[in-house]
Amino acid sequence: MGPTRIPVDVSFEHYFAVKSILEHALEDFERTIGREPKWLTCRLNQSGTTSTDNAFFMGWVESRSLQKIRIGLNKPDPGLFRFMDPVHGDTYKTALTSPTQILKQSWTSGGRGKLPQLPELKLYRDGGFYSLTSGREICRQSIAIRVGNQFVGTLNTGLSKDPGNALDNKFMEWSQSTTSELVQYLKNEFELGGPGGNAATEKAKGARPPKKR
Repeated sequence: MGPTRIPVDVSFEHYFAVKSILEHALEDFERTIGREPKWLTCRLNQSGTTSTDNAFFMGWVESRSLQKIRIGLNKPDPGLFRFMDPVHGDTYKTALTSPTQILKQSWTSGGRGKLPQLPELKLYRDGGFYSLTSGREICRQSIAIRVGNQFVGTLNTGLSKDPGNALDNKFMEWSQSTTSELVQYLKNEFELGGPGGNAATEKAKGARPPKKR
């Protein structure tokens, strides 16, 4: 059997493998900046295309504090309900258009530009949403995942405190280093899609960088 095609060949075995890797990344982030990261997600492009119009939700992990709140509300893991959901939104496309930049969005600095306005943090569940009572997310970061010369998806995190640039190196390592556990797993397991490095980099040169906070 050849490499796993996205989305048609993806199974829960892949979901749990990515979830385990994201847990390792979240632990690494917490060692770097403390307990500010609330969650991590991974989204992957459809196999066999360079278009960013077709991407899919692959994994979700949450911090212990966020998990405690969710369990207290008697709510299930959002990742189970969003697994392989199609991704349609400006954040994914913007991150892959400017793949060497970390896209930073803030809820406390006058909105999110042209992106839709959203409440601070709502978790997806079975066609609906539920709000958190505490431990709110105030900013979000996204970065393109690079495998070889191709940008194949995004790594995303929500934080309860703006880390400034303190998380930038770790974020880049996990998403674009050839030694990254996530990058290596995706390379070995999947038939990947997404724009090539040269094309994406050319677009990035003319793109407006995310606003500094």
